[in-house]
Amino acid sequence: PNAQNRSGGSLHRTPPPMLAAPGPHFVVGCSPPVLQGRAVSRHCNRCDGRQGITGWVSTPSTASAPSAASIAPAALSALCAAASVRRCLRGFRGLARAARARRRAAVAAAEVSEAAGWEVVALEGKGMGAIATRSLRSGDLLHLETPALTWDGDTMDPQTARQFDELSEDRKAAVRALHDAFPLSLVEGALSPGPKWFEDGGWKTLRGVLATNSFMRGWQREDDAILCQTAARFNHSCVPNCDVSWHEDTFDLHIYAATDIAVGEELSLNYMDLRQTTEARRDELQRSYGFTCQCPACVRGDAASDSRRARLGVLEDIILNCDEAELGLRMVSEVVSLCDEEGLHWNSFRSVVCFKGVSFACMLDDLPGAKVWAERALKYSTMSHGESHPMTMLIARHVKDPMNPEPGQDYFDAEDSKA
Repeated sequence: PNAQNRSGGSLHRTPPPMLAAPGPHFVVGCSPPVLQGRAVSRHCNRCDGRQGITGWVSTPSTASAPSAASIAPAALSALCAAASVRRCLRGFRGLARAARARRRAAVAAAEVSEAAGWEVVALEGKGMGAIATRSLRSGDLLHLETPALTWDGDTMDPQTARQFDELSEDRKAAVRALHDAFPLSLVEGALSPGPKWFEDGGWKTLRGVLATNSFMRGWQREDDAILCQTAARFNHSCVPNCDVSWHEDTFDLHIYAATDIAVGEELSLNYMDLRQTTEARRDELQRSYGFTCQCPACVRGDAASDSRRARLGVLEDIILNCDEAELGLRMVSEVVSLCDEEGLHWNSFRSVVCFKGVSFACMLDDLPGAKVWAERALKYSTMSHGESHPMTMLIARHVKDPMNPEPGQDYFDAEDSKA
């Protein structure tokens, strides 16, 4: 949550409405009021006439309209001062409400995370992040969250803006507090459509916050994104210790521990494809999220690591399109070994690759081998998705009988039908 990571940083103070969105005001010393019928309007030369204030003058019906000179200067000054004071009070009340909403949102997030064994805290050089408050075991469900917003992952459509307007003040405050890797200048912000707010000398926009903090929705729905304001506090690492999983049937996001995590260790996710070299990963993170990755893998940045990760990307492409069973099984085994060597606890990736091992073993009529790969795929899927996820249930049917699994909708077909 700052310029160094995607998941939002320091909680910045929201400006009063009078500063964020200037409205009608009175400036003492502006030009005299102009009498229009029974309505007195004040023209503000300091604002080039863009802003003003109007009030009604009570005059007897038989009397002629008074001239501008007949209005006492002291009364006008008092009217100006009163209008300014009211505007300031409204602004400060709005500021206080926003601050209270942010505090309530922080307390709510803390209550949710405390039960799961982690908390969101300020981290030096990273803004905010999630830290384990007790020992966590691989496969533990750490967080479950219903999205605050959904969007198409590109444009700021009116439906997303309406979703934001309908959020409670607490959730709005939590969304506004997230990092925006694409802040706008004063002029750009004034011209930008959609929800926006002024902060630290520039404009944060809802679109910028969404682009910085959203998760992909589902297996094959790359054009659909979701914003979960608490899950967005998990920072990136190229050696993540957590897995994120989307559950379309219950419409919520789950985060699982991918490996055993010690007390005080930071919880991390991956924001991108990890099967790239250090230079490629850092370039993409800088371009997409505005920070230079300082995770152990990037700091180490050795050629052997780059070679292993690049090889993983090549192997997956071949495995998914391979028709030679024996070759396919060798490559599946190589992928698992490379992940172990690289220290990648990327269980969702491992489950997909091992599940392909089931297909290759069945092609060779190797039932015991198919069961072994099905059991490995089930272990990784349960750790990264949970027992009730469609992918896990699909694999579980193949564990019982790899050659003739029980009937049920294929997970990938189900995702295609939802897309």
